[in-house]
Amino acid sequence: MSDEQCKQCRFWKLDGELFWELKNVPGEFRYCKKAIEAWEATSWEKVDGKTVYTLKDPDQKMYVNDGSMYMANLITRSDFGCVHWERGDD
Repeated sequence: MSDEQCKQCRFWKLDGELFWELKNVPGEFRYCKKAIEAWEATSWEKVDGKTVYTLKDPDQKMYVNDGSMYMANLITRSDFGCVHWERGDD
């Protein structure tokens, strides 16, 4: 198993408290700060009646979106891992 998991990553944060509670679920959950919201990650324009999104940073590998474009977060368990992993402060 890789050591490159969320629990050691500098992007895995808990700002305040989660706004919901999980019961009977092993592990700790936090937000991934590397997963930015769609309106920060993209620009958009109307083309032939369709909304076309363009990534502002072509190297961005992910973003989060919800149906209302109000708020979205990627919430992961401590043993999740991804390509954005960078060692955090111990």
